[in-house]
Amino acid sequence: MLTTIPHYRSTWKDRLLRKNVLSILIVLVIFMTAYLAVLIFSVIGITPEQLINKASELTGLGLGSGSN
Repeated sequence: MLTTIPHYRSTWKDRLLRKNVLSILIVLVIFMTAYLAVLIFSVIGITPEQLINKASELTGLGLGSGSN
């Protein structure tokens, strides 16, 4: 006997799919933003060490090894 079982999409599957798609898009946007930031800063001539030092100066956390 041959038969087919219809596939019905439930609401929780729709929500799960949307969560997965949104999380993938968020991660993609974060990585693309970081990549573009590194690209722009390298074109300008700013090194990551300079960024870390400046961020530590602004926040006062002392994260950078710095030459101060």
